[in-house]
Amino acid sequence: APNQAFFSEEPLPSNPLIGILSTELTLTWDRDDVWIGIVDEDEKNRCEDVPSSFFSGGLGCDGVSTNFAAGSADAKSDTGFTWEMESGTYFAALGAKDGALAEGTEVKIDYEAHIGHSLFSIVLSIFVLGIGATLIYYGRE
Repeated sequence: APNQAFFSEEPLPSNPLIGILSTELTLTWDRDDVWIGIVDEDEKNRCEDVPSSFFSGGLGCDGVSTNFAAGSADAKSDTGFTWEMESGTYFAALGAKDGALAEGTEVKIDYEAHIGHSLFSIVLSIFVLGIGATLIYYGRE
């Protein structure tokens, strides 16, 4: 079906330290005729339960009606999109911008992951330093 979403079978790798480290993922791809997005597990399941038929217009999962966590059918291949990884299970979604994807279509996806401290880890570090300084101050003779 034109513009129909196809989903990865395997979920995207998760960030087990989501509260301590923040991870920002930037995706780009090599074809202008496809779109890429990221959906959560509930959206993937919803899309797989909707029959892809003529009678499900607006209910199916194409580039317009899919609820993306990141990306969209309007994303450009050279600039792509950036996603601040969240806790949960997420899947890659792919579809053709115009018409259907030909069988055997290959898309090369490049990604960059930027890892930084989350607000929680910064506050926790300041708290631990404050406690340490207090203990040192009151522990001296």
